[in-house]
Amino acid sequence: MSWIIDGKDARREYATVHVQGEAKSLAESVVEAGLADVSLPPNAAKEAARPTAAGDDEGEKRERRLSEAMQKLVIAQEEAQSHERGKWTTSKDELAKAVPRYATDSNPTDFYTRNKGKKLPAVVEAVLSGSMLRVLLVPSFREVVVRVAGAQAPATRRGQKEEDTEPFAKEAQWTTERYTLHRRVHVTFTAFEPGKEADDRRPAVQPVFHADIALAGKSVGELLLASGLAKFVDWTAPKDKSEVYRNLEAQAQAKKLRIWSSYVP
Repeated sequence: MSWIIDGKDARREYATVHVQGEAKSLAESVVEAGLADVSLPPNAAKEAARPTAAGDDEGEKRERRLSEAMQKLVIAQEEAQSHERGKWTTSKDELAKAVPRYATDSNPTDFYTRNKGKKLPAVVEAVLSGSMLRVLLVPSFREVVVRVAGAQAPATRRGQKEEDTEPFAKEAQWTTERYTLHRRVHVTFTAFEPGKEADDRRPAVQPVFHADIALAGKSVGELLLASGLAKFVDWTAPKDKSEVYRNLEAQAQAKKLRIWSSYVP
């Protein structure tokens, strides 16, 4: 992925983004699919029609490039409208399908029982730590916080004043983010902790889902264990991968990688 910063304000920067291997910008692709509106700046049409002059300074050339980009977006929107794509559709069936019906299953145990062992498509919405992610299951649009099956990365704990993190916690989180964030994955639930309700002595304990999270045929658990960024957890590991995970941990220990830098057999 590459981008060019087009402008900024007090809080953020704005850029034209290109995905590797794609000729069109990300904005153009989204607009062409009918998933976004084009917001034209003042005098956009007039500026786009002005020919490039030899004496244009860098600022003027930048404005010219932005105008050309806006022209492409306008053309993309007109194409989406003419083909009734995305938000421009007039089909009642398509409009009905476009509104996500978020799952409201109030019983996590039942949800786990129904889906245990199934390979479910999902998108990673956030990486909370090296071995904890928030995923969006599709097409149900249910958000689930899951722990990586078979691997426990160093924890990131948030206190009232500052973060209290274990060694290599940030590196583990960055590794998982780099591999999975905002990407399509497959989630296979392997274990479940039902949690407990609050009582007079202790607060509520939230249920915990453990799942094998795979992308391009490789699991996040394998990646973390092989990199020395997680410890093997036998009872949550996929049954068909337990021995593989155990061997990956042993190899990382032998090489004294990261969390195993002081490991003594």
